Amino acid sequence: MNETKRYSGIPAHLSLACLLVLTGCGSDDTPTAQDAPNEETPEEAAEIPPEDLSGLLIFNWSNDDTFVTFHDVEDGSLNIRLSLHELNEADEERHQTDWSQFVFSPGFRNAVIETDQGLILGSLDGETRSYVPGPTIAPEEEASFSGGEITYSAPQFSPDGTQIWFEERSEHGEDDSRILAVDVDDPESEPAHVGDVPRLTQAPDTVEEVQVHGHGLEIGLPDTVYTISEDLEPDVLELVESGPPGQDSAPGDSLEFLMSEDGTNIVPSNFVRGPEETFIGPLESAPQEDTHTQLSLFSLDEEGSVTDDDVLLETEGNPINRYWYDPQGDRLLLQTSDAYYLHTIGDDGEPERAFEALDFGEDGDVAGESDSLGIFPPHED
Repeated sequence: MNETKRYSGIPAHLSLACLLVLTGCGSDDTPTAQDAPNEETPEEAAEIPPEDLSGLLIFNWSNDDTFVTFHDVEDGSLNIRLSLHELNEADEERHQTDWSQFVFSPGFRNAVIETDQGLILGSLDGETRSYVPGPTIAPEEEASFSGGEITYSAPQFSPDGTQIWFEERSEHGEDDSRILAVDVDDPESEPAHVGDVPRLTQAPDTVEEVQVHGHGLEIGLPDTVYTISEDLEPDVLELVESGPPGQDSAPGDSLEFLMSEDGTNIVPSNFVRGPEETFIGPLESAPQEDTHTQLSLFSLDEEGSVTDDDVLLETEGNPINRYWYDPQGDRLLLQTSDAYYLHTIGDDGEPERAFEALDFGEDGDVAGESDSLGIFPPHED
């Protein structure tokens, strides 16, 4: 955002005249420049504070609208509603709207929608509370003789939000794909080649915790995803299905995740991240089910095997349907058939009832679908 500059100087040829007028006509009631209140510029007034762009994030869509909502973890109240309608309508060949088409930057100031015509960058307008479509990132050549159609796919933002990375995918390609990157501030510039990944890889946002949060869209897990390090280096993670971890679990009750070759980078699919490089999930029942009576805290070694597991909570009479880890409060948000509950990690007591239902404000009666995308703490811009 460009800073608005205020010019406070007085031209030299007006200085004497102004001095005479002020001397002759001034009074004790005349406000001075020092007395004037500091007024916000329209840009500053419309800026959305990071606290509003935090909490439980819900993706909502219907035939008439597409939007996301942030909700307070304590009471389910609505923090903010952000419209994706205009960005979604920029897709000229839109067939179906779902959460997997969109990726958001850290802090949610920008979003990208993946379309047949390319990757459309949207910027959050603080005044209208909506993502406004901007440039389309698309290949200069739409096809090649040997590779067929060329598309840009699997977009994601860099950890600092300054770049957009994506796979340059050839229709008939058999070799690795190139990963390209452009700056958010100059998206129409020539993309830089930043690495190579297996063809048909995915971004982690389409995989991470998707089988936990009740997504309406059922998608199969890819063989690989690529992540971006803080040093802006790509890392390829491969699909792993561990053996049944619990004594009462069946052969199909495996944990599903993607892991780097050295075992240090893990993206969970049917369980969630916990505190300090640990994970949380059901080890005594099928992780992909939507009812659980036990959740455990555990680690994964470099082979992908469960280690250091410890039962966090058990419940028989009120099974857990969904669960989220709140890193800001070091606690779990639990959804059961009757309400939402909070449970602090390490607390031996029962989960405490937090609220009955999420508040969607004026959208409470909108007919459509909704999917949870996780809990996000305020982002430091």
